Amino acid sequence: MRLSLVLAASVAPLVWLAACVGDDPTPTGPTTDASVSEGGGSSSSGGDSSAPIDGGDGGPATTCGDNALNGDETDVDCGGSCTPCANTKICKVDKDCATGLCSANKCAPWQAVVPGAQRRDVMGVAVDPSGAVVLGGGFAGTINFSASDPLKITAESFDGFVAKVDSKGGHVWQKRLGGPAVDYVYDVATDANGDVYAVGSFEPGAVLGATTVPATVRHLGVVKLAAADGAVLWAKVYDAEPPPPADSRRMMAITVDGAGRAIVAASFRIGNTFGGAAVLEPSGEDVVLLALAPDGSTAFAKRYGGANNDYAQAVAVDASDNVYFGGSFAATLSVKDSLANPGVGECGFVASVDKNGVARWARRIYANNPAGVAAGQQVRAVATDAAGRVHVVGLANAGQVRFGGPPAAADTNVDIYASGGGVDAYYGAYSGGGDFIHGALVGGIGDDYFHAVKAVGTSVVVYGYLGPPDVEVGVGPRRTIAGSEGPALFVFPQPPAAGKLVPKVVHVHGLAGQARGRGLAIRPGGGVVVAGHSFSTATVNAVAPIAPGAPDLALTDGAGYLGSLGPLP
Repeated sequence: MRLSLVLAASVAPLVWLAACVGDDPTPTGPTTDASVSEGGGSSSSGGDSSAPIDGGDGGPATTCGDNALNGDETDVDCGGSCTPCANTKICKVDKDCATGLCSANKCAPWQAVVPGAQRRDVMGVAVDPSGAVVLGGGFAGTINFSASDPLKITAESFDGFVAKVDSKGGHVWQKRLGGPAVDYVYDVATDANGDVYAVGSFEPGAVLGATTVPATVRHLGVVKLAAADGAVLWAKVYDAEPPPPADSRRMMAITVDGAGRAIVAASFRIGNTFGGAAVLEPSGEDVVLLALAPDGSTAFAKRYGGANNDYAQAVAVDASDNVYFGGSFAATLSVKDSLANPGVGECGFVASVDKNGVARWARRIYANNPAGVAAGQQVRAVATDAAGRVHVVGLANAGQVRFGGPPAAADTNVDIYASGGGVDAYYGAYSGGGDFIHGALVGGIGDDYFHAVKAVGTSVVVYGYLGPPDVEVGVGPRRTIAGSEGPALFVFPQPPAAGKLVPKVVHVHGLAGQARGRGLAIRPGGGVVVAGHSFSTATVNAVAPIAPGAPDLALTDGAGYLGSLGPLP
């Protein structure tokens, strides 16, 4: 079955809603209130392929980069045995296209509304090895991923869900994860077999396959679902907190390493053994890093934090299964390097442990404000690339960002921008060993955010929101983007030209109302998948980069969305 699709030759369904620093993402029930905050995205990466192919005439094999249409290519140097083609290129079958859709013999993007009644929040998105897309989030009322499919799931209050669609957005399966209280899925990931992992907040009575959350447990749960039909293979739930305080954040992130282990970054509030691997007794809200083997057993569990509230919001792994995670802390945070917040408010951090959970390094990211002036820094997403670099994005409610280096090195002040108020976005890169490489601040008078990052080949893709009226992008020289508020997709080349980190702005779209972007994933052929939801009437405009135009898709109150783009330029 198919989702309700709106197809266009040049559609890019990007929607973003700014959220306040320190906002509370915990749903309170079936409401259209825009109180759910973003967190780090799930990991899913891919790259290009240039395998030689037979020329078809018995002669020597040609390559996919000879600027000629030959072999089994469907367009010049793409399709067939070569890299999937970009939008508008000629194709024969869906797999010829990076978007997964061949329409009238041309590659095309697709986008879809997640249908249902009341509120539907899409929070996480991932791509499996076949190119199928998995999404997770929360919903009230009913949710139905195909108008002709009789399957519907009805939430008792506000429940989590996980759904799978094929490479064209066609319905495969959907599962409800929840019970009589408020339950929520915050992130999803897939493994090499296509099995799905979801992390979320689950309260007593929530049904997770054969597991029913007992009365003594709330907040943190990890669920593994079968690739073919979404059957729950196992579920792990943990004592995590008493009733959450007003400022408690639920920004959980999950990824899967090369050994098939689910790596979870989350926060918790009371002591837990996490499968007996470690006794964790936090004071306030603390960071937990949890590794679960493919059978659900605990590989390692680590706690980090200080006397005040500390949060984990992002996680990624590299080719050696080293783990990188990020978030924010209030006073101190000790991984291997002890970090101290030099100011007032939150301080961002990125840290690393090896595949066994042994600490490697930690770095702080903060605002260099005058004494006594409050600031807020958060790392919202982390990604790694094939060269071993670590990429972090986040937000800061101050006009200056400093990236911490090794303990013996001075912190680096990469950019000074007098924004005049609001929240600004930042991007930074470190080596795998924790050495700072480069960074940039993107901001204007309004609120601006980076909430997702992925590495694609030699570039880094960043997904964010630009607030009105103008935003300055890049470091020396700057470029000003005029126009209304809206979502934005950036590409940062690696390494930057002439040492200057100036991103290419791929898409900026105006909004008729409030909307919230959440997920970013990369297809095996390099295509980009985005997902999110709207809390009021919003028009997704994708006619041309940095130019509002006719709407391609209208989102109504509480609607989720999902879309697929071609390879980035």
